[in-house]
Amino acid sequence: MTLAQWLTERPRRYLGLLIALMLLLLTSCLVCITFGAAPVPLSQVMGILMFKLSGTAEHSPLWTAGQETIVWLIRTPRVLLGAMAGAGLALIGCVLQAATRNPLADPHLLGATSGATLGAVIVVMHVGEVFGMLTLPLAAFVGSLVSLCLVLWLASHQGRLDSQRLLLGGVAVSFVMMAIANLSLFLGDHRASSSVL
Repeated sequence: MTLAQWLTERPRRYLGLLIALMLLLLTSCLVCITFGAAPVPLSQVMGILMFKLSGTAEHSPLWTAGQETIVWLIRTPRVLLGAMAGAGLALIGCVLQAATRNPLADPHLLGATSGATLGAVIVVMHVGEVFGMLTLPLAAFVGSLVSLCLVLWLASHQGRLDSQRLLLGGVAVSFVMMAIANLSLFLGDHRASSSVL
């Protein structure tokens, strides 16, 4: 088999798998919308979704306004957000595994988690909520971003990324960031450190 044949046959091999996975995703979304504290039958869920998505069907007396609110305004946004978050995490995991050429790669490997921990510890121990409720997530994001930029800077050599340097730099930055976070917890106020832990 030549390379051109392999490349043209490869998408056909995965087409059935992709269709099955999409059907499984849609089925799991419908199941999640159907079940809850106030169960709504699947037929009513389908009717509400068709009514809201098409906009052409008339309002049916088969469901109440409360069921419509539960399905359309409460459960559907949560299920869609969960599906998008899962897709984003899968994409990031795939990129991380491809960048490190390691099928067991995770955010700990590149120091992202340790950087986020350090950012959160600095806010809780020393800065406080400057921007209100968004301060802690923003600090964790910035800490993770700084950690990843530091790892990429350490791993780059003559404009290229070396996977071995990326892994070693990630582990080193992860240990340094976690050591700084632990030192800050140890030396800081015990009441504030107990809120972090």
